[in-house]
Amino acid sequence: GGMPASYGGRLSSILEVKSSAGNFREFNGEANIGFVSGNLMLEGPIIKDKLSFMISGRRTYIDAVSQTFTEHSTIFNTGIDYFFYDLNARADWRITERDRVSFSHYSGKDDFLFNGVTSMENTMDWRNNISSMQWEHVFSENAYLTTHVYRSNYKMNFGARINDYLFNIISEIDDWGVKSNFDLKSGKNDFQIGVEAIQHQFLPNQMRANTFDIELDFVEQERLSAREYA
Repeated sequence: GGMPASYGGRLSSILEVKSSAGNFREFNGEANIGFVSGNLMLEGPIIKDKLSFMISGRRTYIDAVSQTFTEHSTIFNTGIDYFFYDLNARADWRITERDRVSFSHYSGKDDFLFNGVTSMENTMDWRNNISSMQWEHVFSENAYLTTHVYRSNYKMNFGARINDYLFNIISEIDDWGVKSNFDLKSGKNDFQIGVEAIQHQFLPNQMRANTFDIELDFVEQERLSAREYA
């Protein structure tokens, strides 16, 4: 509890994550392989000292490992399939000595499948996509303005197949936002003032179902909207 006013409207458990800028002077890379996942990161200059990039990705292969343990099981004799991946990308552009623009994107997905019963199969996946553009203008070493525009999307899909009958339930949250902060340091005091606006759109439990070549008719779920200002 007790977050700063810049996180207005949030009740608890704020986690702030900042991505790293790419190297402006030289190319670097890093790769890691573990028991259940591997990742790769590349960074470097597009225009030296002016424009840089950073891209990283991670993918688990626990689905391949788990099949080794489940293929001979009497309970999960047809196996459990699960994997996730994450992708981060960022570009930074030093327009002037006082102006800097960055573009960033995050994409992640978890995918679960269980087909332990011959005539039945369950699927569940959820994914997140976040894209943003940020502009920072420095007035002096003690005063700067930061503005960013962003979109975030969360989507969850739950499905099942029983013989030739299939159904899915889809839920989605889609946000568009703009936020601007002005920071001023004066002696031992830090001052911050800002504005924010968010357009929320919710899709709760949209159902889809079909059997053979027949599509069952469900009412199209209304998308719900809300606006938030701070």
